[in-house]
Amino acid sequence: MSNFLTAPRVLILGNGLALNYNNLGVQPTQDWTTHHVVFNSLSNSTVSVYFGVWGGTTGSLWWDNATIEEVAFLNLIRRPGAPLRLETESGAPLVEGTDFAPLSDPLMGSVPYAGVYDIYHTPPQLHLLSAELTNGVRLRASWYHAVTVYDDQATICLSEPATLTLLLEQAQRMQAAWSTRGYFMSHDEIRVMNWCAACQDRHLDAGPLLADNVRTCASILRQVNPGGRIYVWSDMFDPNHNAHANYYLVRGDLTGSWLGLDNDLIIVPWDYDTRAASLQFFAGLGNRQVIAGYYDADPMLVTNWLNAARPYTGISGVIYTTWQSSYANLETFAQILANYPAPSLWRTPRLLGSFTTGQTQLILEGERGHRYFIQQAYDLNQWTTWTNVTANDATLTFSTSPLTNRSQFFRAACVQ
Repeated sequence: MSNFLTAPRVLILGNGLALNYNNLGVQPTQDWTTHHVVFNSLSNSTVSVYFGVWGGTTGSLWWDNATIEEVAFLNLIRRPGAPLRLETESGAPLVEGTDFAPLSDPLMGSVPYAGVYDIYHTPPQLHLLSAELTNGVRLRASWYHAVTVYDDQATICLSEPATLTLLLEQAQRMQAAWSTRGYFMSHDEIRVMNWCAACQDRHLDAGPLLADNVRTCASILRQVNPGGRIYVWSDMFDPNHNAHANYYLVRGDLTGSWLGLDNDLIIVPWDYDTRAASLQFFAGLGNRQVIAGYYDADPMLVTNWLNAARPYTGISGVIYTTWQSSYANLETFAQILANYPAPSLWRTPRLLGSFTTGQTQLILEGERGHRYFIQQAYDLNQWTTWTNVTANDATLTFSTSPLTNRSQFFRAACVQ
């Protein structure tokens, strides 16, 4: 390649759907270099292979010596939910350690260093131990392998029990280190899902599978940090964004993933193009929202987000979100937000009740610096002021009198 400014691609299609999403890593100028593309043909008996450039500009590009080879045991996964099976052509099973040597891929997730999943490396070789299995005997093998997307992104299994153990341990360690008031769950652009036996044995479509996972993750965070806030990206739960069928290499339909969101989760919508529909959708579910704006574009574009959000309550804040770690426009961005005429309904508080270790509490979620009052009634008719306070934090907690046989009702409002 010589001064070629647009990245070339090798695209594999099966039945009209892409089977690979890896970047080749080609440089604008380079000598002859071998680049690998790995794909699983799945249920396809034929695939279409495209070598090309989409949206090309200038420069020179040469392709040569393209080959397609079948490869076994590359990025081989070994865990309970991803069993390895070998058998003879007649169906007789082979026993690992007796008929063939233990098989694993030590290079998976470790090239060039631990935690990195590369597209291709020399895969492990099968070594037969049984004298009855001579060279030339035909064997059948079934195994599971890791799949990477774009620049070596790999996804953890949502169903393997060890995943939940790992998440709980990490949550406990984070809470011990930080004792934070909230956590941000990273359910974002999950592009490979629902293929291994651990997932398929549950007989769930992708949407219900993800819904169950987000419920479980929220439960873990509430276990280690009772009463803490939980934030989550919007895209995997938004039918206007990624929660639909045919999403990358997800097996099944992500529709219904949003059924795993309870009203206490704070949604962070981030797709500018679907902002109006996304804000309306999550407001309809009853979730509070924090808008993820900027993304290294014109800071003034955040006003389009704010305008789209005006009809809805529960708009709790805006994030200056940057891909490029550039904060040159942060002050301008903050000033735009400060000058925006926010509607009063954005300050509508949420009033929650909790009962912990014999103590009843009220939790008011509002906005720092504003004045709120809480009223109390026993019959929903005669309301009296219970407290009147200026919020010094976005979350205020109040202890109430001990529970009696008489019903108590509370409501809150922002007065300035």
